[in-house]
Amino acid sequence: MPQAVLTALLVALILAAPADQGYAQNRASIDLPAAGLVEILGGQLGVGCWQVYRWESFPDVYIVHFENYLLQGRALNRMATYCEKVGTRGRVLSDRQLAYYLRQNNYSTENLYSAHDYRTSDLASLYNAARAAGQQLGEEELAIQGALADLGLLRWDADEERWRATGEQAVLSFATRYLGREQPSCELLGRPDRRFEAHALYHESRHGLYFTEPQYAARCREYWHDVLGADDREVLRLVLLANDYDAADEELMINEWQAYLLTPAHDYVGLTALSGGLRRIASGQWRPRGLSYPQLQLVQRHGDRLAADLENWMADDLRRWLGPAWDVPAVKDINSLRGGG
Repeated sequence: MPQAVLTALLVALILAAPADQGYAQNRASIDLPAAGLVEILGGQLGVGCWQVYRWESFPDVYIVHFENYLLQGRALNRMATYCEKVGTRGRVLSDRQLAYYLRQNNYSTENLYSAHDYRTSDLASLYNAARAAGQQLGEEELAIQGALADLGLLRWDADEERWRATGEQAVLSFATRYLGREQPSCELLGRPDRRFEAHALYHESRHGLYFTEPQYAARCREYWHDVLGADDREVLRLVLLANDYDAADEELMINEWQAYLLTPAHDYVGLTALSGGLRRIASGQWRPRGLSYPQLQLVQRHGDRLAADLENWMADDLRRWLGPAWDVPAVKDINSLRGGG
């Protein structure tokens, strides 16, 4: 069965079923054909559709391609606030609270994140917490939940009445059309050449490796703790905090640092986004509201030098530290990820 048809059938069955049907039975596992990042990025979908792929290079990584950013946001924004955002991590936001969070932080449903990355165990945690809190998930969230169950990535434990991940898998997502129905909009999202989306998907693929390849994650942790100095680690935490990541989560800090560092330069998603943020804070052009005066001073003392280190040697040094097995696709081939839309 073609993948697009399979996914459409899964979504139709899930949305047509009562909300609790997924809790009553274990669903059958369905194997998806594997695909490469170039093929995934270049996929064409019908309006308002989405499709699940399995990354051929690392089969424990699953990638959801949403046809538009609004659909992606409705499916995964609550997960973003539950799993990563400062001030909300570990909390299940209601629909009203989520809308308030977006307004207060100058986001829209479409652009809270341009792409997403989660472990299946984290998704299960959200679904369990939402059920315990009596928070009804939206249609798009339930559709993703059901598809992950059908794919065998989540299992309903009838004895304990809770979702469980079936392994150490990762679910990534990206979108390829920006509707622009909400403000603020982003002119980079949804262009026909998918240049931004190529970098976003590459960035997410690094998270997929961190979640599913223990040796890769261990090497990143070693570099963070054994190579970087204490001041540099703290400054990196602060620039990630300035971008609303919860700096109290050490694993999140290491994971985001390595993914930003190893993603080829792009103003909004890769190495340049990280170093550019450091330089703007150091120069006084940007004073993030989440940073105290002593924290701001620390970034001002070290930001320019650390930004230069990131750009001039650290990205290449980390890549050598990790080894060539993890450079898939190679950085020189990043432009080959750009697809038509």
